[in-house]
Amino acid sequence: MEILHRQKIRQEMVNEKFIVIGLYSAYIVTLIFMLLPESNAEVLGYPFGYDGKLTVRTYVYFACERIGLMILFYSIARAITKYYQHFVILFWLELLGLADYFLSYNSTWFHVGQLSIEFAFIKVLVFSGVVIHITFFKK
Repeated sequence: MEILHRQKIRQEMVNEKFIVIGLYSAYIVTLIFMLLPESNAEVLGYPFGYDGKLTVRTYVYFACERIGLMILFYSIARAITKYYQHFVILFWLELLGLADYFLSYNSTWFHVGQLSIEFAFIKVLVFSGVVIHITFFKK
């Protein structure tokens, strides 16, 4: 019995360390753009959607923001196993958001009346569903 208790305490310590390292990593990733020099060099456009240009530093900043959220959601998923599936869904949403960013700069997909539908809109709907499920239906 004592051995099981010690193993449980060790596992909790591992989870705590994992979440701390994950939070730190998520924060550090969002600062990677600062390592790049100030420059007017532009990224080649996006294959779909946005025709404008971004500087390399801005392009990296936006990409790293999404990667930071991915790390954050994965870390939380590993640390709070009760909600593992929920946070994995959020991780995958951010990964899809990163792909959408690389392809279209999160441009509008279509309109429903005056409402612009883009991936961020879909992401908010799914995220809201996850929060509602955790809040009201997960025991």
